[in-house]
Amino acid sequence: MKATQFELTPSELTTLRIAEKRFGDAHVRASVRDLFALGIFLRKTGHRDEGYKACSTALRALQLGEKLSKKILSHLDEAGDALAVQFWAHVEFTSLVEKCEEVQSF
Repeated sequence: MKATQFELTPSELTTLRIAEKRFGDAHVRASVRDLFALGIFLRKTGHRDEGYKACSTALRALQLGEKLSKKILSHLDEAGDALAVQFWAHVEFTSLVEKCEEVQSF
């Protein structure tokens, strides 16, 4: 994956954490974060549409708002590894994303 300086701002990270708390159940929050990381993994392994769908589904579930969701979705390819970490996905999923070699377009 390409190196990038993209990061969510402190305000955007706060918005993300507040959105997660709406779920109440910690397992549901973790599932949404892991779904996002798996979406990044799918994109890196050549399943771009499926990965986008997983990431966008996780963002819709969080109800982050259109502006922040679009910003995140527009940086999936160049900042996917960093986003998976910023989303606090389980380490097993972030490791999968980070170790994965990116597949070039079919």
